[in-house]
Amino acid sequence: LMVAGRHRPATGGVASMSAEELLQSVWMGAQQLRWDENWESVAQALASKLGQLSLEDLATALWSFGTLAKAPTSFLEEAAKEAVRRLELGEAATPRTLADLAWGRQPRSTSADDQTSEIQGDRTR
Repeated sequence: LMVAGRHRPATGGVASMSAEELLQSVWMGAQQLRWDENWESVAQALASKLGQLSLEDLATALWSFGTLAKAPTSFLEEAAKEAVRRLELGEAATPRTLADLAWGRQPRSTSADDQTSEIQGDRTR
């Protein structure tokens, strides 16, 4: 994993990383469109620290995992619930934060046929 521009050993280190370090690591992976086999453990560790993130950082986490399109469903669900809870409590959000929250929570299709079906399905609603 890359944290603050340096390689950090993943073995045993993910659980001890701060929420900000975990977020920075997955954000860098998303920027490079690079899936790392450790992202699942990062998602699990980050899920236990969602309360430590600002709403903007929570949106960045959802955007990052959404961009990688391989996030564990359990992480996406927990992060989305946390975001909804905060919004319902009146926490302020910029349009960018709201867009990142929506982007990260969108289901990803793997084939063009699936994408076409999703688009056509949306038109019938």
